[in-house]
Amino acid sequence: MYYLLRLTGFVLGNIPRKAGYFLVSLISKIFFFFSGEKKTVLKKNLSIVLGREPENSLLKTVYKNYALYYIDLFVRPEKIIKYVDGSKINPAIDVMAKQLEKTGILFLSSHLGSWDFVCSYLSSKIPGKVNVVVEKLSPPVYKWFTETRQRLGMKVIETSDIKAMMRALKNREILLLAADRDLDKKGLVIDFFGKRAHLPSGPAKLALKENVPVFFGTPYRDASNPMKMRPVILEEPVWPSDFGHGKEAVLELSKKIVFLIENAISRAPEQWCM
Repeated sequence: MYYLLRLTGFVLGNIPRKAGYFLVSLISKIFFFFSGEKKTVLKKNLSIVLGREPENSLLKTVYKNYALYYIDLFVRPEKIIKYVDGSKINPAIDVMAKQLEKTGILFLSSHLGSWDFVCSYLSSKIPGKVNVVVEKLSPPVYKWFTETRQRLGMKVIETSDIKAMMRALKNREILLLAADRDLDKKGLVIDFFGKRAHLPSGPAKLALKENVPVFFGTPYRDASNPMKMRPVILEEPVWPSDFGHGKEAVLELSKKIVFLIENAISRAPEQWCM
């Protein structure tokens, strides 16, 4: 599997990005047709977000965007960066760079758009300072995943390695987390688009414990041209000190994080790959 991923990365990294997009868009249609229960879950999730039943075309667009994400995972970031509209991200990165002179930063995102791309973009702008938290996958996949990100200048931390996360924040670095998925369902149960849902409490706990600001960003894909990225990072961070201390602070800060995630998803629900 490891060598297959390396070969796939070599092939997809060296063909024109547009050709890769075309290929995986076709493949996504096949997966959509045979997806069964996963398509049902997607339809249910989007119904909650939209407040109505989604059209079949919207479900297909989610599958297509998910497929495009995988191409971006293999493509060298410099091929994508030249297609980035930096108007909604570069000013915030300047703010983040200044903040890193004082404290670490907890950077939150969600599985929206080309979410892994935000890691490589931040690494290109603030080299040596980006740590990405990833789920422990099967050994061959995890090895490839880790090597790929390390080549892009990122440091990889497993979801279970809390000490490494805290160390990164203490070292005045960026710790990047996707905050819209609770893998083990041991976090909080919070209203999410009006429905009770399991969401991770870890981001709020980390921010409060280390007293670091929380920045939120989303690497949206341009709806009219998927080659282009229109990432958005909020310039004003959320300060954990505004929420007090203890369990109540964890809950209230988590609610604020959920609010930011909801706003991000509402802007482009067809790009939410959950």
